[in-house]
Amino acid sequence: MDSGDGFAPYSELIPLMLGGKTILVCGASQGIGKTVCEKVLGLGANLHQVARNGDALRKNAELWAGIYKGQTVSTLSLDLTSHQSATALASFLESKEPIDGVVVTVGAGTPLQGDFATNLRNSLDINLFSAVHSVMGATPYFRRDSNSSVVVVGSIAGHELLDCPPEYAASKAALEMLVKHWSKLYSPIRFNSVAPGNVQTSHSVWQRRTLEEPEKLSEELELQVSMGRLGQPEEIANVITFLLSSESSFITGSTITVDGGQQRSVR
Repeated sequence: MDSGDGFAPYSELIPLMLGGKTILVCGASQGIGKTVCEKVLGLGANLHQVARNGDALRKNAELWAGIYKGQTVSTLSLDLTSHQSATALASFLESKEPIDGVVVTVGAGTPLQGDFATNLRNSLDINLFSAVHSVMGATPYFRRDSNSSVVVVGSIAGHELLDCPPEYAASKAALEMLVKHWSKLYSPIRFNSVAPGNVQTSHSVWQRRTLEEPEKLSEELELQVSMGRLGQPEEIANVITFLLSSESSFITGSTITVDGGQQRSVR
């Protein structure tokens, strides 16, 4: 079927964007990571899902098996902050087909309890080294061409001074700079980051505030965010899947901000 001018409607082409590709999602059990998993499966990809919560991963895999027939979903329960996790991830991927994309959504901005140096080390493990271990474990098993893509989730907290834990901001800023270097070191594999603003995911501070103080939160969002609302996981996942696809074949070493207009600095 075509649109009358010889071309298929765009809606019919969308499922082909990731058809036949294999995507690894690290931090896949909930939030943005789980949403990315559902998105790439819906676009025709096979999936490797990795996170600490093995029970959640298995439940997700059982659900998706009944929906995305003919596509494979494999599962690895792994703490990617562990210094041994790169080796464990590599062992998992060794017997699999080559991968075409990696998404790393592991991260947390919740204030940590401890002295600043300890908090910084812990935040670097969560927000930076989880991505390092994912990339170190996965890159030997990539198809090495410009259709292969790595996308990590950063934050606008790494761009300008915001009201957030300083160790979180520092770790996300370091992550984005590392992505730029990786884009050169691992070319032609493409490396990019996505910097969300405030996103309403389950168990997040934003979900809690939506329930406990909706009026105060709404007032703050009207003042701080041009669009006056929280982002949704699907809105971040849409940008991530674009960066995984060949539609973004000339984008590498870049950061795409997805924050509803919260960020004020020019960058």
